Amino acid sequence: MYAIVEIAGFDYKVKPGDRITVPQLPNKPGEKLEFSDVKLLRDEKELRLSPKVSVKAKVLGHHRGKKVIVYKFKRRKGYRRKIGYRDSLTDLEVTAITPKE
Repeated sequence: MYAIVEIAGFDYKVKPGDRITVPQLPNKPGEKLEFSDVKLLRDEKELRLSPKVSVKAKVLGHHRGKKVIVYKFKRRKGYRRKIGYRDSLTDLEVTAITPKE
């Protein structure tokens, strides 16, 4: 069984027991979350669009991603700009896919 769920504006394919990395969420490590914006559910028998289920997950921790370098230049003008950034990310563990209550 798996589900397609929207978390922080991105779609993720998850199964119970999966560990995923999403953009940073304001929750503390150890907290339990429930995501109700499930777009698709595939179980052993059928494929259902916009089902009435929710995905439960647990926050494992927060970290920062790899550095991304952005380099701009214009040829023959001496214009060069180099900047970089690191995304703040949250690690989640999917614990269950359950019917909405």
